[in-house]
Amino acid sequence: MVQQRYIWIFPTLLHRWLWKDLARDLEKKLGLRPLFIIADEQDRQFWERQFDEPLDAEIAVHFDYLSYALDASEKSVVDYEALCRAANFEKTHGITLMRDMVLGCRHIGRAYILGGQGHPASKVSKMISRQGAVHTCMAITDDFEKMAENYPPGLMLVGGGGGGVYMKSACLIARQNGIPFRSLVHARFADYYLWADSEFEESECFRQFHTSQPAPKKFDIDYVHKHLTPTGLSVVGFAQIRAGTDWIKIMRRIVIILLRNIYGRLRGYRKSRVGPSSIETARMIIRQRLDRIKLKKLATIKINDIPAAEKVIYFPLQTEPEHSLNVLSPEHSNQLATAVELALSLPADAILAVKEHPYQIGRRTKGTYETLAALPNVAFIDIDESSIELIKRADLVAVISSSAGYEAAALGKPVLHFGRHGQALDLPHVYGMKGFSDLTHIPEIIANNTEEAKQIQRRDGARYYLAIEKYCLDMSSFDAHGRTARPTPEEISEISASLLKTLSSSLFDISETRTQVKK
Repeated sequence: MVQQRYIWIFPTLLHRWLWKDLARDLEKKLGLRPLFIIADEQDRQFWERQFDEPLDAEIAVHFDYLSYALDASEKSVVDYEALCRAANFEKTHGITLMRDMVLGCRHIGRAYILGGQGHPASKVSKMISRQGAVHTCMAITDDFEKMAENYPPGLMLVGGGGGGVYMKSACLIARQNGIPFRSLVHARFADYYLWADSEFEESECFRQFHTSQPAPKKFDIDYVHKHLTPTGLSVVGFAQIRAGTDWIKIMRRIVIILLRNIYGRLRGYRKSRVGPSSIETARMIIRQRLDRIKLKKLATIKINDIPAAEKVIYFPLQTEPEHSLNVLSPEHSNQLATAVELALSLPADAILAVKEHPYQIGRRTKGTYETLAALPNVAFIDIDESSIELIKRADLVAVISSSAGYEAAALGKPVLHFGRHGQALDLPHVYGMKGFSDLTHIPEIIANNTEEAKQIQRRDGARYYLAIEKYCLDMSSFDAHGRTARPTPEEISEISASLLKTLSSSLFDISETRTQVKK
């Protein structure tokens, strides 16, 4: 009898409404038994009770790696044999633990996250040592390898993400053994989603679809410029942020956080034990109000007031710590250094327009805004001004991995992209920056952006956006953000179909893994 294989499912809470029924649907279609890999016993209770019915899947509770990191950091004797083993592991996979795993963890890697030191510090982040970080990375790798022996994976699914200390090892196991890995990620526009085939949110299936699309007509290009909208996540989140900045709402939030933390500690919840203290979180919430006022004062110019003769290079700041920066761009994540080097590289008739990400307010490292504001050719843009309108005004947009780079590329603007990964790099007017030395090309890129070049870039950008609309899963009608209601059979069918089309015979031979599932 063929050995039973499993769908490893890492059911993120952002889209917690879909995993239970999606797992059931995929088991019927693929013959793979679902395995829910969860963080703790509290998660087990949630999934077993969701929708008032038991979970028809295996469950594996991941070991508490943050508590393990604390214990390992307290050991005074350095285990050089373990460090040597970790170095060999790095060599085998072509990574370094610090860059490719630790940086992506806001607890263990907090010291490397230079732009987000205002984010609440956990007990782990205050006590972590080299030994604790290395031991934890290897312990979680051992845990996944043992899990692979007990539950041989035929497919891995995650709701966004895939890197950091928590999941990088699973990605490496998948890559090393030819196991399909799929991550449900936002396509950077509206409420479009796709199943990426790596932790870097790239999809070879979409890439092939995109390159097969015909050149758009003028009315297609006009359609894109009129209808292109930013990510639905930002539209929902930004409105909530603006609505919660008065002192009464701030104090209410702090009281609720304090009560939740006390309750969590009494119940022995993992998050309350190893996560940030209530005091740290309360300080950040207060800083959100104060930093918002500071940014309003620093914003000395509005988009419409920028002189027409002024060349504008737009650099949107990103949230930090955050998967979209620390996992998607492990090779380049220092935003302050990037902003300074950009400012140094601009021609005399250009300014660097900087705009803070609303989610980051209150989390930015102290002194960052003052440092940027002191640079003579840097202009802060009001946080409430439209990023899309700033992109349309800009001559060039520079990003590490920000969605603004995708929006700019779709609108035909030249983009400097410092991250080594990302679907936008497929576009010819998105320039991959391998290092700061490449910034010497900025004057040339601006000079070559002739009207003829702009027309070609608009065409290529529109072709990309239209491919997104045609290929991706449109979840705008799902009311997906914060949803708790059970998905309809039609919704599950649509989500499942969007996944299955990426599992071609060249990637995944279903017939080899289909077995009679024992109930």
